[in-house]
Amino acid sequence: MSHALPASFYRSRDLFERTRELVFPRSWHLALDALDVPADTARPFRLHEGFLDEPLIALPGEGGPQFLSNVCTHRAALLLDAPRTGPTIRCAYHGRCFDHAGRVVAAPGFDELADFPGPSDHLPAPPSGCFAGLPFVSPDPDVSFVDMIQGWAPFVAGLGLRDAAADPDADREFEVAAHWALYVDNYLEGLHVRFVHPSLARSIGRYAVFPFPGGVLQVAGPPEGNDEPVLELPDEHPFSDNRIAAIYVWLFPATMINVYPWGVSLNVVTPLDRDTIEFTVVFLQPRDSPTTGVTRAIITDLEKQIGEDIPIWENKTYHARPTLCDGDGPLPEFRRWCQQFYAAEDAA
Repeated sequence: MSHALPASFYRSRDLFERTRELVFPRSWHLALDALDVPADTARPFRLHEGFLDEPLIALPGEGGPQFLSNVCTHRAALLLDAPRTGPTIRCAYHGRCFDHAGRVVAAPGFDELADFPGPSDHLPAPPSGCFAGLPFVSPDPDVSFVDMIQGWAPFVAGLGLRDAAADPDADREFEVAAHWALYVDNYLEGLHVRFVHPSLARSIGRYAVFPFPGGVLQVAGPPEGNDEPVLELPDEHPFSDNRIAAIYVWLFPATMINVYPWGVSLNVVTPLDRDTIEFTVVFLQPRDSPTTGVTRAIITDLEKQIGEDIPIWENKTYHARPTLCDGDGPLPEFRRWCQQFYAAEDAA
């Protein structure tokens, strides 16, 4: 298999709906809404709002945020529409109450009912996990959380993510007229950088790509003779003998973790329809950082790069589609990471 995904993947509405029904629900997703949930607080959110729309509640836990369904088990009413403090979650429809473990603690009208509450009366808790302070959740994952992180965890462990905090003033959201996979393609394909992002290209030296099951690791070194800051890698890090300017992790299908000397940016892509995406960028910096919040220069640089990319994405989506063009040509750098998502007979 020497080509990227066929053009039909980007054009087919049927494949888009099958992705919504079969791919995203079975994948792990970085839950940005669960970052820094205050103590004794239940925070409602929708996982990939506008696409999956799975209503969840994020709660603080000892090893990281915990998650519950945000739908009452009595008559399927939405439990919370805004963050709420206190030890219980009360449904506004019939007054059923749940504790922060999801257990029914009060149910008006059910006091005399035998065998109540049963297992189906408690709030379901979707599979979840937390690594280095990053919370993940999945409605019905194909692989365990441990299996999901093993390909990339050693490369970001010890780089300060656990001690970092989000800067809400720096968060950015973008809506773009493009297929969600085009955003991923662009993130993973480094060849375009020299043509689309000349200033970024000047700051990158050696560049290596390491596919792993379920994602891709990309590592950028500084140019020769460059004295800009590099990552402080612990002795046990796989690249401890190298000067590393940035580490980029893509997790199938829609999560990106970018580690820089100044901190971390987290990117999550949400398809809104076949030809429209929303992507969110959240910045993390060390809690003991001498600066208060992400510097304006960093945000400006990110916005500049995205502004350079958007016309490319939108042009690939909306230019007249010639009959003789069935998709992108050979992309050697894509070959390895694409292949893991093809069945053996398709890869031949």
